[in-house]
Amino acid sequence: SPCLFRKGDVIGVVSSQSTFEETAALMKGAGTKPSILDAPRFKDALKQVKAPEDGVFFFDAKVFMRDLDSFVEFGFPKTAEDSDSRGALKLLKGILGMCDVVDYQMITMETTGRQQFTHRYTRIQPEKVNSPLTKICCQRKPFEAFDKYIPADATSFSVDTFFDLELLYHTILDFVEKNVPDGKDGIAE
Repeated sequence: SPCLFRKGDVIGVVSSQSTFEETAALMKGAGTKPSILDAPRFKDALKQVKAPEDGVFFFDAKVFMRDLDSFVEFGFPKTAEDSDSRGALKLLKGILGMCDVVDYQMITMETTGRQQFTHRYTRIQPEKVNSPLTKICCQRKPFEAFDKYIPADATSFSVDTFFDLELLYHTILDFVEKNVPDGKDGIAE
């Protein structure tokens, strides 16, 4: 279960009591496990952005998805004779498989004077660069003159080319046809 802790001026949230114990030991210089700072994936991610000054975030999505897949497997016993359970497991694993495209994300922050700068890098798994979800999220079109639509007296705005809604729609239909019982008939209705 999640654990909230405070040690000196550090406040942290970790996923389990054992992770807290490992973190506390590393903070004392007495940890038995290596620090993430020594991990090659973390080092590679850190090379992609400016060095952190006053904030850093690292998310190893590949490891997270591997652990999530194990958790899902645990929730559905292999001995289950119930075809609905087997079908639900297949469907859930199919969705997770489609979503498993990010390798890792690194975000660093720095403050200069009264300005804060954020540097972000998201790496897609090399073998997933042509996956439907990667295409949906990454094949974005450049702006065509967004500034014509912002009133002069606007105090703030955010413009985004968003993701490919048409490709998302067709990807969902394709997935339903191939993975949901009677999915093709349901779509036809």
